[in-house]
Amino acid sequence: MGAGFHIGVGVFPKDGGIELQGLLTASPMRQGQFGFKTAPLSAISGGDVKANAEMIWKILEGEKSARRDIVLMNAAAALVAAGRADSLKEAMPIAVESIDSGAAKAKLASLIEFTNRRYL
Repeated sequence: MGAGFHIGVGVFPKDGGIELQGLLTASPMRQGQFGFKTAPLSAISGGDVKANAEMIWKILEGEKSARRDIVLMNAAAALVAAGRADSLKEAMPIAVESIDSGAAKAKLASLIEFTNRRYL
């Protein structure tokens, strides 16, 4: 794991079930460590449900913004947590490619389609 970001999980049998005990320690992420500019809170603030959905689609359609930077930083952290990368530095290009290639947008569209199915 990369320095400053460590995840440890222990699995212990308990009363016929499983008990998970975990520890997550993290160093603060800063925009500058990824080459992103700092931005005021107003540049990343959301709105109502409709406005937030529109913001997400704009990011996934390629809009470059402070909101996208935050999404990429969170995606990089998730990739490290999932074991897909050993460091934030290694994870960032994967996160960028996911958005830039359209894979993230396609996955969200697929999730929306799946969750809107009606079963009889």
